[in-house]
Amino acid sequence: MLRLIYIDMCCVIYLLEDAQPFSGLIRQHLANNLDAILCISSLVRLGCLVKPLIEGNQILVEDYELFLADQRWLTINAL
Repeated sequence: MLRLIYIDMCCVIYLLEDAQPFSGLIRQHLANNLDAILCISSLVRLGCLVKPLIEGNQILVEDYELFLADQRWLTINAL
């Protein structure tokens, strides 16, 4: 069976910026569900990029873009 997990912007931010204890909990959940496909939307992308773009942190912007590109994208009306 195909298992989809919608991952919101907070979870993505916690993961990429390694915000403990949240990132550890999320990593553990993902490790326990290796068959699940992570899904995101354009709202997740926009929410994640606000702060690094304002701060001019191009490295973090690129980290987010690479991570998000590997996930399954959902359209807004699919939520």
